Formats: sequence, structure tokens, C-alpha cells
Amino acid sequence: MKGILKVIKWNGALEKTGMLEPIKLEAIQKAVGGYIETVPGFETYLGQPCVAFCNEEGKINGLALNTQATRFWYQALDQEFPGKLNDVLVGDVAILT
Repeated sequence: MKGILKVIKWNGALEKTGMLEPIKLEAIQKAVGGYIETVPGFETYLGQPCVAFCNEEGKINGLALNTQATRFWYQALDQEFPGKLNDVLVGDVAILT
């Protein structure tokens, strides 16, 4: 995959880790700290198409709530936060635009 990989850290900090170069699976796993899974419906970020990834075992492992990434996710789903979805993202979240 090519694109820009951004990481929304659990504390809200934003970090760019790759730019328009092939992004490897290992880079995304490193960004989220483990096995990855796509975030369903998180298909836009700041008006751009994207794919978002989180740590597959984040909730099981008790990772911290990522309020900023959850807000962006709800925005992509066109819902208010907190809203009817009643779900949150935890740990660092990687976004490939």
C-alpha cells in the first residue's frame, strides 16, 4: 500500500510515520503495538479517503481510551460522540490516507 500513515496516539498526539512510500504490514503493526484490525466504517479522515487500523487485542489488553481517534471515527460514520454506536477505540490508531 502507498500513502501517508498517520498515528493518532492514545493521548491525542498525531504522528506521521510514512509518506507516499510502500507501507508494510509490519509498520502498521508497530504503529498500533500488535496485531491489526481495520476499524469498520472509518473510511474518511479530515475529508480524505482512508483506512484505519487499531490493535486487534486492545480492549482485551486494557489499552487506554483514544478519545481523539474515536471522535474522528464517529465523524466518519456521521454520528455524534458519544452516540448510538456505543463503542470506542483504544490504544494508538493508524490511519492510511
